[in-house]
Amino acid sequence: MDWVVVALRQNRGLILDRPRPREGVAPNPLVGDWDGYSAPTASFRSAPGTLHIRQGYDGGLTAWLDRTFSRYDPRLQLAGIDQRNGEHLRVLSATQGAIVLATVNSIGVSYQYEGMLSWRWQEHSRRVAERRRNGRNS
Repeated sequence: MDWVVVALRQNRGLILDRPRPREGVAPNPLVGDWDGYSAPTASFRSAPGTLHIRQGYDGGLTAWLDRTFSRYDPRLQLAGIDQRNGEHLRVLSATQGAIVLATVNSIGVSYQYEGMLSWRWQEHSRRVAERRRNGRNS
């Protein structure tokens, strides 16, 4: 999808193109918006949120997190919600099926997140890539 923008001062049109990898760089199947939640049996319950992963022209990945924290203060008998959008995450390592991310905090605790695609998703991605290669060569 392209966006067309008109620069009012110069009366020239600009085209803004959605970032995508350049020719020859494989799109990473981890790119997308991933909803997260804690397993009901987890010993540490994390805040629900959405992990956003994007791939730039050079093939590098960028990630950020949107989270919602709910809390209750029994002393004051008040409930509150803390919405945090756009928490930047540093990509420590990434492959076509796994990623390791870390929070970027100047102070406080730093957290690390690890994720991988299920074997079913990896097999699906491999088949799609194979079909694309075969379609281009025939």
